[in-house]
Amino acid sequence: MRREVLLHSDSFANARYRKESSIMHKYYASNRHKFKKEMNQFLSLVKPELEKISGRKYEELFQGIWAYYEKHLLEHFPYIGGDKVSGTKNLTGAYYFVAMGEVLKQYGAAMTEIGHLMVLSYERKTLRLPGPVRVLMGKIYQSPKLAEQSVNEKGRPKCPECDGKPRQL
Repeated sequence: MRREVLLHSDSFANARYRKESSIMHKYYASNRHKFKKEMNQFLSLVKPELEKISGRKYEELFQGIWAYYEKHLLEHFPYIGGDKVSGTKNLTGAYYFVAMGEVLKQYGAAMTEIGHLMVLSYERKTLRLPGPVRVLMGKIYQSPKLAEQSVNEKGRPKCPECDGKPRQL
């Protein structure tokens, strides 16, 4: 019973927020299919664990996670430069796991389990990279100067539909 009350209250709060916010940015709306594919690539790496925690088939659970992501998260992302800015991939990708966590909480998953699945997914993704690439990545992350250069984003493009200003929520 308590879960239903929390979910109802959450839905009400999000509905009120959606009325006050602007519509999903065109970039995110036009790239939904790409985001869904990327989310599936990450979450499928922990498919057995997701099925065990939820008691559901992966495909059914994934559709629920995607629905949550699209309805409660993607709609509210600010435009920060699209494909030309690595921060966009960081933003959209990090929230795949937020959506996963929110849905898994409905199945009674503990935060430690959810956090473990997030780390496990990244570990499994990294282990799929060729050995020399993993070695190179390790060297980049251990060098402060190289790491800073890899994330430096001077001259980020602005939102053309927003008169060159960052999109306001």
